[in-house]
Amino acid sequence: MNKGCSILFLVPLRFFKKWQRYKEYKLRKNILNVSSRRKLKKSINTVMDLLYTDCIFYKVFVVDADRDAADKVIVHIAETQSEFLKRVNSSEGKEVKGRVKSYYKKLNVDFKAQMNVIAKEIESLS
Repeated sequence: MNKGCSILFLVPLRFFKKWQRYKEYKLRKNILNVSSRRKLKKSINTVMDLLYTDCIFYKVFVVDADRDAADKVIVHIAETQSEFLKRVNSSEGKEVKGRVKSYYKKLNVDFKAQMNVIAKEIESLS
């Protein structure tokens, strides 16, 4: 067996270490930038893509993967992404600046909570 390979995965470990560093960097950098709606949508899409990719890695590379549970997590990721993109598109109280600010703060808190729930679901798969 090659030194760079693990038993569970068919891909070299150095690739996964680079992937983990990249994922952590993207998550730290892209946790909901609220400067504009466009950047906010981009951040949501990036974070959800990273979670989706983790789930796909699990389905493809883990030997005894529970594919049904992984499919449920993928559906949950897609539903969450569409829900938050819809919430970004419609903001309440455009005339009152404080109301808009509190709306996006609540969106940020809800998104972080939902992201943690999905990450724990992916973690519980393995």
